[in-house]
Amino acid sequence: MEKKTFTKKDRIRDKLDFDRLKKSGTKFTDGVFLAVILPNDIGFSRLGIAVPKRVGSAVARNRMKRLIREAFRLNRDALPGSVDLLIIVRRPPDLMTLGEFSARILSLAGRYVPARRAEGSAPDGGHT
Repeated sequence: MEKKTFTKKDRIRDKLDFDRLKKSGTKFTDGVFLAVILPNDIGFSRLGIAVPKRVGSAVARNRMKRLIREAFRLNRDALPGSVDLLIIVRRPPDLMTLGEFSARILSLAGRYVPARRAEGSAPDGGHT
């Protein structure tokens, strides 16, 4: 069984990477989270998290970050290819379980697949 870890290399830490994602990434929202997704060429998916202070206390923000990291770690294989994924918390979510965090993040990331196909990899050779 493959080990599912979350190391420093799995994190988006550089400000330039965050800025590149915000500028060029594809954005999807569900009201609570804003997901920004951009393909990368490093061979694996990475995660960035932004939780502004208006969302709640430090305890609440840290809990959200822990749950988002864990949801990413457990479901990384379900992401569409090798992508950089930035999750921005827009408003305080109701009390959510890890399963609910996972479902929301996978739902947002799953929306990226159709947008990627629209860039020219249509099965009929790009003709519509």
